[in-house]
Amino acid sequence: EKELKKYPKYKPSGVEWIGEIPQEWEAKRLKYFLTRNDGGVWGDDYDGIQKNATKVFRSTEINIDGSWNFDEEPALRVLLDHEKEKALLKEGDLLVTKSSGSQLHIGKTALVTKRIEEQNCCYSNFMQRLRPFNIEASKFLHIFLNSNLARDQYNYLSNSTTGLANLSAGLLNDILLPCQRTEEQTAIANFLDEKTVKIDTLIEKKKKLIELLKEERTAVINQAVTRGINPKVKLKESGIDWLGLIPEHWEVKKVGYLSYITKLTGFEYTQKWETSNDGEIIAIRGYNIREGFLDISKVERISQKLSNELIRSKLFKNDIVYPCTGTIGNAVLIRENDKYHINQNIAKITPKKLIHPRFLLWSLLSFGVKSQIHFNNVSQMQPVILIGELRQIKITCPKNIHEQLQIVQHIETETKRIDGTITKTEKEIELLAEYRTALISEVVTGKIDVSNKV
Repeated sequence: EKELKKYPKYKPSGVEWIGEIPQEWEAKRLKYFLTRNDGGVWGDDYDGIQKNATKVFRSTEINIDGSWNFDEEPALRVLLDHEKEKALLKEGDLLVTKSSGSQLHIGKTALVTKRIEEQNCCYSNFMQRLRPFNIEASKFLHIFLNSNLARDQYNYLSNSTTGLANLSAGLLNDILLPCQRTEEQTAIANFLDEKTVKIDTLIEKKKKLIELLKEERTAVINQAVTRGINPKVKLKESGIDWLGLIPEHWEVKKVGYLSYITKLTGFEYTQKWETSNDGEIIAIRGYNIREGFLDISKVERISQKLSNELIRSKLFKNDIVYPCTGTIGNAVLIRENDKYHINQNIAKITPKKLIHPRFLLWSLLSFGVKSQIHFNNVSQMQPVILIGELRQIKITCPKNIHEQLQIVQHIETETKRIDGTITKTEKEIELLAEYRTALISEVVTGKIDVSNKV
């Protein structure tokens, strides 16, 4: 493929976010590209009996990048004849989300295909239908309206009344965009279709790789804490159906046998906690506890004095914190004294000398323990585990602390390698997404000439 080139001459577009455009181009308002700019319809509820129900597309049927979300079924509504006639979608129409609870979704725009036109469907009153002069303009506008060049204008121009930005027909009409000859619009649409499909395919492959790496990580932890790291070790029946065989010299023990478990009581919380609003000790809540690390970007604090008073729930080096509601399955090892305390609904697990603290941590993070917790959870709402149930959770471990440490070192080496690859792959996805955004911006504003790439 030839190297991408620029146009021979440029001029100021007069629009800050578009910058310079090719000499022959001009900046025009969106209304000059359209034959229609209409709001939608909603009609009446469908009771499942009437024969004249119509599919009505909503924001949920459009992905954030402007592609169709066919996992969602359009709503079935009962429309009057004149409503249906007014809002019937045709191939080449553009559907814009004009209001949403999320700023990110406002302005996302889908292109109506032949497949959708054939379904005789309409669109809801939270959407705006734009009908360009021809299909070539539709394809170009579909790309432009989903780009940052349009989104930045939405954010700038949209009025906010209830904290939610809303687009109107007039605002959409006033969106400025570079205008070029029809054949150039076609060239741009074709070029970007081809390039973005390649980038999106690559991104999907990398996302799939991350999922496989996460599965590998789970398998590494589970294998190490239930079978060890010696593939030739002699095995015996564990006596537990879901566990199966374990190394001959290992034991099955309850977490309550291997550690002391406590949590802050409701009385302590209401009588003491609420009067201490800030201080030097971080009070850990469930949302601070991730898988193996603390997220302290948002924390509550209490005084050293209160922490010392509530000594039973004060945290020391080698304690493990474990959420009892919500984010069950996460756990963190505390690595220093006099810095943390548990808040409500967090278990403090203090390992006994029988088990290495890091071995217990990895066991609690294993698939086997998470399965037991899921099995024991009786809450219909968010997951809950009681202290008594946590004490009954079973894990396997070698009696020898030195062997436990070897297993820990193996897990930490392998998970560090896998986590490093995941982080690198996530960064690659981020860079590809940035490149995709920049490429669209450069091409639609004429910074790159793709007219010879058709």
